[in-house]
This record gives sequence, C-alpha cells and structure tokens, in this order.
Amino acid sequence: MKLTTYQRIEPLTGKELTCKRCPPGYRLVSHCTATEQTQCALCPDGLYTECWNYVRNCLLCDVCSSNQVIRHPCTHSHNTVCECDKGYYWHEFFCKRHSVCAQGYAVKTKGTPVRDTECEVCPRGQYASGRAGQAVCVPHTDCKSSGQRLLLRGTSWHDNICATCSDVRAQGWVPFFRNFVHDFFTQRKMSENKLQRFVTKFLRVEGRRVRERSSQLTVDQLVQRLQEWMSHVGAHQVQELPSLLHSAGMTGLANQLEGKMTKIMDEARACSTAAVN
Repeated sequence: MKLTTYQRIEPLTGKELTCKRCPPGYRLVSHCTATEQTQCALCPDGLYTECWNYVRNCLLCDVCSSNQVIRHPCTHSHNTVCECDKGYYWHEFFCKRHSVCAQGYAVKTKGTPVRDTECEVCPRGQYASGRAGQAVCVPHTDCKSSGQRLLLRGTSWHDNICATCSDVRAQGWVPFFRNFVHDFFTQRKMSENKLQRFVTKFLRVEGRRVRERSSQLTVDQLVQRLQEWMSHVGAHQVQELPSLLHSAGMTGLANQLEGKMTKIMDEARACSTAAVN
C-alpha cells in the first residue's frame, strides 16, 4: 500500500496537518500549511527518489563499479541498475569472474550475472568435449563397434582414439597423435605466455622458427600453430615434442604427453607386427 501522506504539527498554531508526500522523482521544497499543500520539485539529472517522500534532497544515482554494466540507467524515479558484465557474477560485494571448469569437468549450468558456473565431473565412459569452460560430457567412441583398434584409451578429458590397422600402416602413428594434441593442450590449464614462448621459440620448420603474427594469441591460436608445425615436419621431429617441452621448462606437460605418445606408438607397432604375422 502506497503511503502518500504524512502528519506534521504546524509550528505557529500547533495544529496537526495531513500533508501530501512528494511522488517518486520529486523532493520536498516546503511542507504543507493550513492554507497551502506540500510544494515539490523534480529531481535534477543524476539524482532520484524512488518512493513517496518528504525529503529535502534527492539521492545521488549509483555508478556501476568494475566489471559491471548498466542494465537500466538512472531516472528521476529509479536508481541505476547495474549487473555483472559477461563472464562475471555477483559475489558478496563485487563481480567475480565465472569459474572455468577444470580438466575432465563439464559445464552443468552456465554462469549468469548472479550465479557462478556449475561444473560436473564426467562419469566413467564419458569425456568433457569442447573448450575448457564450455565442455559437455559425451560418451567415448566405441572402437569395436566400427571394427577399429583402440590406440589410446579415453579419459575424462579426451575421447578414445580409434583406427584400423590398415589406416595405421598406411598413414603411420603421427596423424592420430596430431588429432590428440589439440585436446591435450586446450584441456589443460596453462600459462598462455609459456605456451606462446614455446611455440615461437622452440618449434622450427626447416631450421626456421615458427613466428607469431601477433603479440597476443589465444591458446586455440597457439595450438593451431602447433598443429601447423606438426603438419610440416616428419615423424622424428614430432617424436621430439616432449623433449622440446622439457627444454621450455614445461616438464609436467612433457611427461604426460610422452606417456600418451608412447601408447599410441606401441599400438601402431602392434598393427605392423600383426600384419607381418
């Protein structure tokens, strides 16, 4: 129920008067008297009142803070309405960046301006498909159903890698490893600066370094450069990739990648052995 009046005692007569309040967007200029009603004035730009009132001064409009955008601008009768910018949500007293789902986790609920992203671990037999922070859980490819061999068993963050032995013998192990490399690098949380330094300093094609075209490249762009490098070099140079990562000080990644590479190479050799036998 709107309260549109207020009671006051007139100082000279001591009489109780019922005065009209000023409507939203206005402020009090003078109280009512026995002969005149309340006098109000419109709030200037940048100031407001939201309720029926008898205040002398309008309120100052809020200014959106860091990582906020204006949802509704301030008017004479409504304060500014701010909300967190894209990629952020309101957390206690400030806008906080949405969580990025970790390796092997998929987005259960996308973040909003008022709620953080919810993540879920992919169940056994499924993996997080897509860019980190946007991935969804999908089932691993069934190699047997298509008559293929399992070159590398899937995990919570990458799919099974399948191939027929005839394809492996014809193409070698590198094409199947190349397809895996994209997921390996994009699913891992790493410094873009370290990855850019690795791509531009350690990767060489015919003795020349892979030069960046821009000083600021995304992880996806850097991984694309890495895959371009792999498409121009032979199997021997691709096999040296873990050693190059070691040289760049990325030891953890180097060890993990070497383990995956070894498994793919072992399965490829098994295909060749089966053909001979």
